[in-house]
Amino acid sequence: MIVRFHIIWMVLLINANAMAATLGPALESLAKPTMAGNAEKVEGFEFRFGLTDFTLDGEVEGVLGAEGVVGFAFKGEGTATFNLKTGPFLKANLTTIRDEVGGKSVNGGALEREFEGGVFFTNRVPEELFKGEHVTSSRLADIVDRSVQRWGDTRYTGIDHMLAPLVLDAMDEPVVFAVLWNGSDDAVFIYDPVNQHDEIYGRLRKESAVGGSFHYLDLIVQQPAGHDLKTRPQPRLVQTAIDLELVSHDNEIAREITTTTIRAGREPVRLVNFSLMNGRSEDYRPWDDQEFPIVVEKVSDAGGRSLEFSHKYGELLVLLPEALQPGKSVTITVVAEGGFLKNFSGDAYLVLGNMSYLPQLAIYDTAASFHSVVKVKDPFVPMACGRTVRRWVEEGLNCVESIEEKPIAFPFVIVGKFIVTEEQHQGFDIRVYSYANAKKRGAKNLIRNGLAVLDFYSNGMEPFPYKELEVIEIPYHRHFFWQAPAGLVEITSEGLSPTSSGLDERSNIIKRYASKGQNSRYAHEIAHQWFGNLVSWGTPYDNWISESFAEYLSFLFMSEGAKDKTKAKVQLREWETDVKECSKFSSIYGASALNGNPKHAQCYTQLLYGKGPYVLHALRQDMGDDKFKKMLFFLTTQAAKKPGMKIITEDVILFANAMTNKDYHPWFDKYVYGTEIPPKTW
Repeated sequence: MIVRFHIIWMVLLINANAMAATLGPALESLAKPTMAGNAEKVEGFEFRFGLTDFTLDGEVEGVLGAEGVVGFAFKGEGTATFNLKTGPFLKANLTTIRDEVGGKSVNGGALEREFEGGVFFTNRVPEELFKGEHVTSSRLADIVDRSVQRWGDTRYTGIDHMLAPLVLDAMDEPVVFAVLWNGSDDAVFIYDPVNQHDEIYGRLRKESAVGGSFHYLDLIVQQPAGHDLKTRPQPRLVQTAIDLELVSHDNEIAREITTTTIRAGREPVRLVNFSLMNGRSEDYRPWDDQEFPIVVEKVSDAGGRSLEFSHKYGELLVLLPEALQPGKSVTITVVAEGGFLKNFSGDAYLVLGNMSYLPQLAIYDTAASFHSVVKVKDPFVPMACGRTVRRWVEEGLNCVESIEEKPIAFPFVIVGKFIVTEEQHQGFDIRVYSYANAKKRGAKNLIRNGLAVLDFYSNGMEPFPYKELEVIEIPYHRHFFWQAPAGLVEITSEGLSPTSSGLDERSNIIKRYASKGQNSRYAHEIAHQWFGNLVSWGTPYDNWISESFAEYLSFLFMSEGAKDKTKAKVQLREWETDVKECSKFSSIYGASALNGNPKHAQCYTQLLYGKGPYVLHALRQDMGDDKFKKMLFFLTTQAAKKPGMKIITEDVILFANAMTNKDYHPWFDKYVYGTEIPPKTW
């Protein structure tokens, strides 16, 4: 007989501001959870986290850590029913389920999976869960040990760091991390409406790699949790300022001092979770076995008082003496030393920005001014996001000081053996950094073309928002892609030497993208100075605002600025191909729910770089050229002034509405949130 209880959540038996006296003992306890000794029978017990329903028949027992309850263990017959939310993510989830589990697994809009046991780590335990017959069981302790060990076989954050926020911060909503056992089909369920705003389910898969095998999470279901998609989420913390000093006397080992300011958002926060790598190695190694480790020496507040911290798993946890109240800020200084600049590829350059090289919150929680002083051994030349304040030489070190006062999410530093070509134009500098040897003709072409792109965009949108544009050549063998943090554009070698493209190494999708031509790719990356940097996206699902708008701006430049109708037509044809190939798998907005296998990764690229700009082209036809371009202007002037410069898709709709006195919600529901294809009217 199934009994449904009206759930009353039992809050953890810990006061968030007075629980563990120190961070170290709390983490030590959380790494080895113990049993509460209250094992009981359950029959048909039902409860829900988010949109997922669970039913338990068997035995349960509380799990303890850091002087309180951190969840419960289960053994018996369990069922998890993942109710798929209608809307932008439904199609992507159905696609993933079909390809990874089988289409017949979904019944009535829900995926049902059975499990034989598991551990639910959570800050909210159903109170009625422990109302049954008491039993004596050692099997539940085995379940906990096995779950902790299995998760320890992954490359993800360790169980102690994962559980720390549950006990050291008082959260208003339940957060859940569960390991579910079912023979070879072991799985993980996560419900986090507080930090990640996700509800996910995935299977633990084993994979062999250099240095041994490991388990990874193969996502099956992913859907938002804890916020309305049409409302900008309010982060718990926002990083508002970063001041970096990085000094290296051998271009391998560096000493780094980072002073950063963070502000509390909607609720008090005591535990701050930065990303910060633990070291560098030529191949994958566990965080505590790096060839060139990075060691955090000290963490302190603005008054110089030491703060407790834990640096593991590529994370830096910092425990504040007391909870930071909403709207209040705190300044933290982190001193670290290690192999920040170690390069195993045999070339003379390194990009800091694609890795967690300084203490930083998630990009969606970072809108920070950036001041940096970088000193590296000659002949390396340093550069960083922001206006160059000064360059100088000091005891054999090439030094640069840079500052960017506009808030950015991607604070990059690049060092390498570069030769600089530069010009000044209408109040800003444009520099090209050629790798290893001078490529004057290619550098001059990049400057000329870059100025043409900047002028074209500046005449239709906010003028170029930064004081400098620095174009840096990156050797192709390191990575094929181009990227553009604030004031910087990284290009691969073919940008200066077209014969070195290496197209044979690329996937078909990358070849197709490259076939549009270097000028359109260059225009795409420069467009990120507006969409991606000046205007950043507020959630993982709004990333299309960065990529699709940048790609469409490159089309506008090729067709109207460069007047290269042939290349513009190539772009349109490729978009049409992408639309035909990918629309049936996911909406543009829901593309991030595709789980990342090669087929889905290709579709994700096609949706953001193909269907997204195709839809914008259709929107331009529907709105009219003048009104569409006015929308671009206001997005880069008015939307950029929003707090934290983060925008979401709803902002785009509201600007389209304002330009036309028409409601574009139904239009976006079909073509951006939905999977329909807009009619071709050109």
